[in-house]
Amino acid sequence: MHPDHIPDGFGPLLGYCDHQACRLMVRRLRRFDVSPMQCRTLTYLHRQTGDVTQKMLQQHLMVRPSTVNGIVDRLEEKGLVTRSTGKTDGRCRILRLTEKGKHFNDDFTTIVRAFLPVYGLSQYGLPRGGRADARAAAAAGREPA
Repeated sequence: MHPDHIPDGFGPLLGYCDHQACRLMVRRLRRFDVSPMQCRTLTYLHRQTGDVTQKMLQQHLMVRPSTVNGIVDRLEEKGLVTRSTGKTDGRCRILRLTEKGKHFNDDFTTIVRAFLPVYGLSQYGLPRGGRADARAAAAAGREPA
């Protein structure tokens, strides 16, 4: 859709919908005692294959070092993450998920999958029934939902 054809009330409506979606997600995360930023941290760590430094996490989250330190401190207290010193540089902190942190991803994925149909999205986060959804399903070796 061309920007000149967007109705005047569309921007505020989109903002309202985003706000409501965030509220719903925060409510569902509350039972895990995890904030949205902690959730982003855990999912980022889960997706990485090698060592993740605190600096890498800071760059991913786009926050100050002190903010990352606070996030990691709370995740450590909850037993979801461990922090160790780098082998070659003692100033470098390596972050790893604990078993409990790894299980969180399974629980979070369940929440997201239950949340997507509310917005008419497939399990791939794409509009249900569209060509992109069909391509994503084919790439995963599945039939579109």
